[in-house]
Amino acid sequence: MENTKLVWLQSGTKNIVGTILWGLSGILWLVLGIRWFALASEVGQLEILVLPYLANFILYAILTVGMIRSVNLCSALAKAWGILSIVMLIVGIVEIVVLLLVVDKMIDAINISGMFDSLSDSGGFTSWLVMLLLAEIFTIASAFTITVTNEKKSRLATLILAIFMGGIGGHLIYAQRTKAAVVRIVLNVTVFLSMVAGILWLIDFIKILKGTFKDSNGESIQEWV
Repeated sequence: MENTKLVWLQSGTKNIVGTILWGLSGILWLVLGIRWFALASEVGQLEILVLPYLANFILYAILTVGMIRSVNLCSALAKAWGILSIVMLIVGIVEIVVLLLVVDKMIDAINISGMFDSLSDSGGFTSWLVMLLLAEIFTIASAFTITVTNEKKSRLATLILAIFMGGIGGHLIYAQRTKAAVVRIVLNVTVFLSMVAGILWLIDFIKILKGTFKDSNGESIQEWV
């Protein structure tokens, strides 16, 4: 463990800062989850949404430990995740607008806008939003500071990103197939074409398992680590 820590400490200031930012994001996700549960319980709605926050905390914690131990796969995943967070932030804003403008009018039982009004009145919602914004900023900043020592793509990283972020082209961005990723994002946010995106994702998933999924250079990503 001491040797791996030493390697990390010698990896450069930029990488160390990126790792610290990533770790701070993880802590913020945990605090966000606790705050969300408290605020949602206060108005008696949507407490179950605490689970994604806890899942994020676990993911960030695992990758932080991996980066400190100089596991290149963890650095590659964190870097790709950070870049994807920009897309996720935009998509999230759009989804919130849709929920407030459409869903709340269709399902009175959920009363989403009323819940947000209640949370705002509770006095803690503003700080919750600030922490959420900081978590996203730290994650995005870490993407441009974390150092990946091996340019060769990992099939395991590609598979993980396909599973958790395949809907917004996570595995495609990691493979540096930017144009294909943009097309996949457009397909997924278009309701009538989302099924096409699902079929393409399934094809990609099978290719990754078979080791025939290609990167931007046309080379198959076959190595697991």
